Amino acid sequence: MLKLLVDRARYFHLSRPRVLVCAPSDASPEEREALIESVRGAGVSSVAVIPEPLAAAIGAGMDLSLPYGQLIVDIGEGVTDCAVIQSGELVATAAVRAACSDLHEAVQQVALRECGLVLSRTEAERITLGVGIGTARDPASAVVAEGIGAIDGRLGAASVPIPAIEEAQNLVVDRILETILAFLKDLPASLGAQVIDNPARLTGGGALLRGMVDLISANTGLCVTVPDDPLGAVIRGSRRVLPNVPLAGLWVN
Repeated sequence: MLKLLVDRARYFHLSRPRVLVCAPSDASPEEREALIESVRGAGVSSVAVIPEPLAAAIGAGMDLSLPYGQLIVDIGEGVTDCAVIQSGELVATAAVRAACSDLHEAVQQVALRECGLVLSRTEAERITLGVGIGTARDPASAVVAEGIGAIDGRLGAASVPIPAIEEAQNLVVDRILETILAFLKDLPASLGAQVIDNPARLTGGGALLRGMVDLISANTGLCVTVPDDPLGAVIRGSRRVLPNVPLAGLWVN
């Protein structure tokens, strides 16, 4: 897939493009090197890697030049990344490998267990968006899901209990909240005070989930805001970073 995208970016199939990629703040040196090598293998001339929460903050419209700490929480597909940015630098970070894909997987597991229905990732995502996070529900409430019967292999539909979905997803949500709370608790007192005094930004697919903002705000006491198109924040931020990559000497040949 990477090679196909790189080939599309070539001019007259001659030039080898440079590629900017984002990595979670907790990526190990080995993971970063594997990422670089994967992109190199697609036929690029140079690679630059930047922290994903930094790109998300830029794409969310945060003014990174401000001298006080600002909190960004990016709930992506596979990682929830937290960072405090001050004067253009990441001064504190924390991440957990629990995010949207785990919420979708929880829906799939419940549908299979309760209804014998195998759901596609797209259908699980639709249900996650429709049900929301941390919302009070009638114990008898359910959502209609379409999938393939685990036994007969036929297309079908079934009513999946919403309380069972919420119970399964709460295991993921709790890990996300625990990471955010532990991160805030470990901040130096002066930096923590700055974060409390300023709105936190929530980006990524998790920001689209109904109830997520209220849940984080209620558990942290922070004012949480969501930018326009939070799902595209990392992409927008990466585009804005590109012109500065040569100046920062980030290209790796």
